[in-house]
Amino acid sequence: MTQTNSQRVYADAAKAGKVSPGFLNLKEKKGESYVSNGVHIVKFLSDKVVDIKTKKGEVKGGMEYMFSENGLRSKYQVFAKDRNGELYYFIQRMAGFKIGDMVSLEWIKKEGADYGFVDVKRPTGSTAKVPVIEQNDDGDQLKTEEEEAKEEHIPEIEKGKDDINLADIPF
Repeated sequence: MTQTNSQRVYADAAKAGKVSPGFLNLKEKKGESYVSNGVHIVKFLSDKVVDIKTKKGEVKGGMEYMFSENGLRSKYQVFAKDRNGELYYFIQRMAGFKIGDMVSLEWIKKEGADYGFVDVKRPTGSTAKVPVIEQNDDGDQLKTEEEEAKEEHIPEIEKGKDDINLADIPF
């Protein structure tokens, strides 16, 4: 499949180390509360001690973790100490992993509260994608995205004045 200009620019910038990873979001705000956005199987790339600003603007010590999920790098930050002044549980759990290990992360809402915790564990079973077979209302099997992509022919776009020369972008 043809790569978009955005994909090519991103790949060039990533090779040059010019892509700032975003934050790993394990939950989303729905109305007034938060909900989990599912299990994230990530590769543990690195961790480092950092200073993190609180919502009140105070600077506290913490850890920054770098993960890779589906080939995209993202970071996750936690404070070093919990409310009781003890080492934050996330750091304790991550101490059991080595760089390069696969980690399963899922935000779980604490029952009866608007806060939760991140369940950190080793993924179980295969992390390979399992095909999902969908059916329409009549019970007929729908085609998978891969099958549709094989059948779909996307024509090449002719070069024109809107094309950019990727060599002109300084990365």
